[in-house]
Amino acid sequence: MPILPRGLRAALLMSPLLLAACSSIPDYRPAPEEAQAKITLLGWGKPYLCKGGKMFSLPIKEDGPLRTTSVPAGERIGLVNYISISGYQVVSTCISRASVIPRKGVDLIVNGILADAGKCGMEIVREDTSKDTGVAIEPSFAGPSC
Repeated sequence: MPILPRGLRAALLMSPLLLAACSSIPDYRPAPEEAQAKITLLGWGKPYLCKGGKMFSLPIKEDGPLRTTSVPAGERIGLVNYISISGYQVVSTCISRASVIPRKGVDLIVNGILADAGKCGMEIVREDTSKDTGVAIEPSFAGPSC
C-alpha cells in the first residue's frame, strides 16, 4: 500500500468532519413569547438567519407556490441567501447577505436574485397596501450584520 503524504492523509481523515460541520446548521426556533415577523420568499435560494453572531437554518412553510418563514422582530438580524443551480454540466453558486430590522405585524418580502456570471443579490421590501405596487422600500434594509 502506498504511503500518503502527511497533508493528504490529514485532509482525508478530516473530510468527514468538515462535511458534517457544513450540514449541521441548527434550525431557528424562537424563544417563548419572542415577537415574530413573517417573511414571504420569492425567487431563488435557501434562506438562513444570523442572530447574535450565530447562523440558523430557517424552516420554510410551502403553500403551493408561496414560501414563508418567520424571523425575530424588533432587532437587527442578518439574512443570508444561498443559491445553487446546476444544468448543462455547470454549477452556479452564490451567497448574498443583508440585514433588516423586522417589525411585528409588518410582513416582509425577500427576493433572491441570480444574475449572469454567477452574481446574485437580495431585495427586501415590506408589504404596503396603500401603495399602487403593494410594496414599499424597507427603510431598515442594510448591508450584512454578521
